Amino acid sequence: MNKYLWKCVMNPENWNNPIVDLIYPTERPSVDEFRKANIHVVILNWNLSEDTWSCVEHLQRNESINFYVHLLDNGSEKHHLDYLKDKVSKQSNNSNICLYSSSLNSGFAVGNNKILNDLILELNEDQLVLLLNNDAFVKEDFLKELVSQVNFDKNVEMIASRMMSFHEPNEIDNLGNTFYCSGITSNRVSEKALLFCPCAGAGLYSVRLLKDLKEVHGEIFDEDFFCYVEDSDLGFRALGLGYKCGYADKAISYHKGSASSGGKFSSFVMYFGLRNSVFFLIKSIPLKILILNSPYILFMQLMIPLRYLSIGKLGIILKIYWHIFLKLNYFIKKRKSVVSTYRNIHLKKNISKQFYDSNYIYGVLKKMWWCPGFIANIFFKKQECDL
Repeated sequence: MNKYLWKCVMNPENWNNPIVDLIYPTERPSVDEFRKANIHVVILNWNLSEDTWSCVEHLQRNESINFYVHLLDNGSEKHHLDYLKDKVSKQSNNSNICLYSSSLNSGFAVGNNKILNDLILELNEDQLVLLLNNDAFVKEDFLKELVSQVNFDKNVEMIASRMMSFHEPNEIDNLGNTFYCSGITSNRVSEKALLFCPCAGAGLYSVRLLKDLKEVHGEIFDEDFFCYVEDSDLGFRALGLGYKCGYADKAISYHKGSASSGGKFSSFVMYFGLRNSVFFLIKSIPLKILILNSPYILFMQLMIPLRYLSIGKLGIILKIYWHIFLKLNYFIKKRKSVVSTYRNIHLKKNISKQFYDSNYIYGVLKKMWWCPGFIANIFFKKQECDL
């Protein structure tokens, strides 16, 4: 794992209080100006300035909806920030862009919170916020399709979209997130799978929802997560407060995926993904649900080390579970201020009865030396995804 990122993991005080400055324009737009926009889009950049600017250019093709872009350079090397400064200053239609810089890479959760905490104070509750990965490139009618699925009367105030693979455009990246009974949340790759919450790589949220989370739980994203699973944690807490998730199938983007974190099978992704999955269960899931699903959760937690031992990842597995142990009491205390606030008592219906994505398990079992191929074929028949 990158030494800088590992330092962040071990010493969160190094990254949870970054200094964020407005770079462009020189003065922050007025509240009245911000309230004219239907949607405010938040994008974080970390050392991928060219992808980030391409992301912005694709957004600018959405001409049917008035929107603002809030672009935060999250502690990148200087030339990446300089690149973005140059692009913003030279663009003819840059009046809807605010460029910020952070003194350090504070991660996805803190970076977004730094923008959102100020923004929600300035916006009306019926305005919307889109969180968009900087390596996701949206189609021309993306924003219009997202907004069409919002229903304030029915509390449908977070919307998942269709993210396709940038490299394989006919392959689904995600259709939002699914929460499996094994306690793991993952990309929803079929419309038949139960929709749990948006993926924050291209997810829409109402300002009312974000304000409610901030007021009730003291935070929008949980900054202890740094990155990964923070969108599932936010989504479940929003469901607990009575909000619902919708899906905009025609809101399409193309996602490169894990571009700044070393790929989806890197030690970085593994560490934060697995660690935060356990933190999420401890902090945000009601005890009744944990008890009902405990056999599946425990079995998954036994399977995970076996999976990564088979590819030589013993060291990172030991670090993950050791750090979970060190933070156990902290998250048990934190859950008291979360679970007790839930207004929705029917949260179980948002959890899939499926153990996990069968395609993934099928592929894993086929590769493990101790599992004959016919067992994988019997128990986890490969399924085709919707397109």
